[in-house]
Amino acid sequence: DIGVLSKDGALKIIDRKKNIFKLSQGEYVAVEKLEGTYKKCPFVDQELVAVGKADKLKGYELVKAVHLDAKPWSVDDELLTPTFKLKRPQLQKKYQAVLDAMYSGLKE
Repeated sequence: DIGVLSKDGALKIIDRKKNIFKLSQGEYVAVEKLEGTYKKCPFVDQELVAVGKADKLKGYELVKAVHLDAKPWSVDDELLTPTFKLKRPQLQKKYQAVLDAMYSGLKE
């Protein structure tokens, strides 16, 4: 687990080490924190930024692009664990081409 010490000396657990990624700019992002924030939003596209700002996410944590898949993930397709946690390596493999296209679209 990864945590931070607050000003009063209390330890706050942020996320698991495997769920924290370093961006190309050098910032670290706790993915489950972002997922929790964005799952609060009943709408998708433009509202995600408003929800992120309301939860005081930093600029580099705000969603820049969204891909919606009509088929929900399941344990059967091996994208979720039996306890319904995300299998990130399998998800990345499945969506790598989509991710690459989204990133290249942001650079244009």
